[in-house]
Amino acid sequence: VGCLFCVVGCFMSKNKVAVSWQDREVLFDINPKLLACRPGEEIVETLSDVEDSKGSNNEVGKLVLTNLRCMWIFNKDKKINLTFGLDTIRKISAQDTASTSAPTRTVLTISAKFKEGRYEFIFSSANTRATKVCKVLNELYKSYTATRLFRDLKLRGAFVKNKRLNVLPGESIIRKISGVWNLSADQGNLGTFFITNVRIIWFAEMAENFNISIPYMQLTSIVLRTSKFGNALVMQTSSFSGNYTLGFRIDPQSLLKTVYQEMMTLFNVFSKKPNFGVVYTPKSRSDRLTFTKDDVQIVSTDQMEHFDTLTRYYADPGKGMDRKPVYDETLGLAVEETKANFSISQLWAVIV
Repeated sequence: VGCLFCVVGCFMSKNKVAVSWQDREVLFDINPKLLACRPGEEIVETLSDVEDSKGSNNEVGKLVLTNLRCMWIFNKDKKINLTFGLDTIRKISAQDTASTSAPTRTVLTISAKFKEGRYEFIFSSANTRATKVCKVLNELYKSYTATRLFRDLKLRGAFVKNKRLNVLPGESIIRKISGVWNLSADQGNLGTFFITNVRIIWFAEMAENFNISIPYMQLTSIVLRTSKFGNALVMQTSSFSGNYTLGFRIDPQSLLKTVYQEMMTLFNVFSKKPNFGVVYTPKSRSDRLTFTKDDVQIVSTDQMEHFDTLTRYYADPGKGMDRKPVYDETLGLAVEETKANFSISQLWAVIV
């Protein structure tokens, strides 16, 4: 699409929404300054006395939940930390464990995926608020997955019906404009614009399922350029959204300039305080996590050395494919070959 436009009479926003990594990455031991909330991010819950059971030798820290991510921070040194975004989460499970020799503990297990890596986080706490905090994380995750249109560019979505926009929670339609040409093809397509406080939507008049929803979150610039179709409104999206260059023509020219100015105002306001769409409502009646209670035996410190085999965040680091099967005399079975420095007896000790 970029070849349709030449840089003549170009006006660009001075602001742009900072790229959001907080909800999309898994990071360890980052600069403590990066643990602070970015614009649009809010702390929803905190829980003290939380042990990182998998990666920090049961050190005690604080669990922090925001509308974008989950963080664990070591009490004695903030440089020892981890942060993983809600977008990386694949599974959440929680369990209450009871023992005659120790107070009831809540164990939170989270499976996550980032790039080619798969991770597992296990947190445990005897804090009486732990069960509630686990439920809050579950609801934040559900809210995140249900509000992707706030954050992600969407092509051919089901957000327009009978030429009416399905409005998102908290979304307000600022302007509807008919007769807008989408210049993504040589001949152009006639359609309609919806401009809201969180995104820009265009759909074709002849086929409303031929559409696009562009959150301000994914825009890097909005400009006016001269094209072979005349002056056009051109939007550039982020690399996360595919680096699209999207051109639209609006007649008359006076309306084009008015629309551009309105978009610039909304874009700049949004860039200062982004709306990620994730909301936690304490009185929500949505499905909750099901907690189960197990009667377990607390393992002594000496026995904990058996768990060193599994005290890694990666579910199986570096594994690209199944290893070849080998015969194990101990089990009398063919099993997948273990990784270097690991033995079947070590893994069996973890289980029993």
